[in-house]
Amino acid sequence: MADRKILWLCILAGAGFVWASADEVSGPDLARPEAVAEEVPLAPLKQAAGDAFLVGIAMDSGYRGRAADALSVRIASTHFNAVTPENSMKPMALQPEEGRFEFGTADRLVAMAEEWGAEPIGHCLVWHSQTPRWFFRGPDGEPVDRALALQRMRTHIATVVGRYKGKIKQWDVVNEA
Repeated sequence: MADRKILWLCILAGAGFVWASADEVSGPDLARPEAVAEEVPLAPLKQAAGDAFLVGIAMDSGYRGRAADALSVRIASTHFNAVTPENSMKPMALQPEEGRFEFGTADRLVAMAEEWGAEPIGHCLVWHSQTPRWFFRGPDGEPVDRALALQRMRTHIATVVGRYKGKIKQWDVVNEA
């Protein structure tokens, strides 16, 4: 049973898997993922993990509302109890201009996780990449001093964490540190 859980965890996590030729096996049409999901009964991975740990997925709210991704949403909501945004909470997405926060996409992702009963994970508050140029540069295009950079970082962190207080319990504060 444990081997089967590990196998499905690898498949759902995107690990490579080599299938025998179609002539050698019978079963769902592997070219149609929805057929696999319908014909292969799986216990939810989050159920298999129990209370030992969260089983998470990285995604963005773009999955929501697109008919082509209905299967992705069904798989994610069935198997995962933690949702980490891929990009929608990074500084460039949340604050493209100094002081102008755009929370719409991140709010939708948090709401989607809450609908499933999943825990949203905040990702990420600070990162050198996917951070807008203004964070590091002044209006003259020159690098800002340390004090201004820290002030901008503190303002960004306080605003974002404050918005999701009580909704997000875990944060990736600095990405790839």
